[in-house]
Amino acid sequence: MEAMGLLGFIFGMSAMSFAIIAWTQIAALRKEFEELKKNLGNENNS
Repeated sequence: MEAMGLLGFIFGMSAMSFAIIAWTQIAALRKEFEELKKNLGNENNS
């Protein structure tokens, strides 16, 4: 039974690290998208 707990802990930690990596990538993509919208808005106004 202890092995199942250990496996659960390992899978939980890997899922948490995957979620943190995904969260940072989403934040970077959101920043790039905002910059793209700003640049496209400036081109339309020129």
